Amino acid sequence: CYGILSDYTCIPFLAKTELDAYFLPHEMVRAECVRAGIPAEKLIVTGMPVAAAFRETMTKAEAREALNIPAEKKLYLVMTGGIGCGDAIGLCERLLVLPDEDALIYVLAGRNQELLDRLEEKYGGNSPVRAVPFTDRVSAYMRAADVLLSKAGGISSAEAAVVGVPLVHTMMIPGVETKNADFFAGLGMSLRANTPEAAARFADRIVYDGKTAAKIIAAQRAHMPPDGAEKIAEYVLNH
Repeated sequence: CYGILSDYTCIPFLAKTELDAYFLPHEMVRAECVRAGIPAEKLIVTGMPVAAAFRETMTKAEAREALNIPAEKKLYLVMTGGIGCGDAIGLCERLLVLPDEDALIYVLAGRNQELLDRLEEKYGGNSPVRAVPFTDRVSAYMRAADVLLSKAGGISSAEAAVVGVPLVHTMMIPGVETKNADFFAGLGMSLRANTPEAAARFADRIVYDGKTAAKIIAAQRAHMPPDGAEKIAEYVLNH
């Protein structure tokens, strides 16, 4: 019986379990798990398991064509998690402070129908803000984006880093998600924003300053292995 740590911190109560091995997303998490009481010999660093769709080769142009997104637009992608958490409308308002007719803001509302309805009511028509209901094409939206503003879920953050999209962590739920955001920002794989205003500033910097985006993508490539799922499967099959 194995466990997969799907955040970049030792989650509460993990050490209360007695499993045969624990798969960790990064070497930097090992010491924290040992301090929590998990035997060091049971900790296997594999990297985060990421679905195959996020590792497939698809260019930004191909993604935009598949999603019917104009190739010439700057695309801000806002992700609120599967249940649609955070103040997405407040974030959109901050992103709209600097009007740019060449920019679009796509908001993935997850399964939050109330949020979807509010977005469509407020931004319907010719607004640059587009509300997207629950979709299984998240990897394509990430590839189409110039910048991603997202909660700091462990798996979704890893997916973004494997895709290689410049990332701003915002709307974090205090606790594990703030730890995830600190981890990514500390390694240069994201920018961490504590307010919608800061998130909008960071996103604009990424979109209009190519050097910032390039640094984030380079850090993601350096620190985010794409083959965590294969390493986990290999270990299980051989033990």
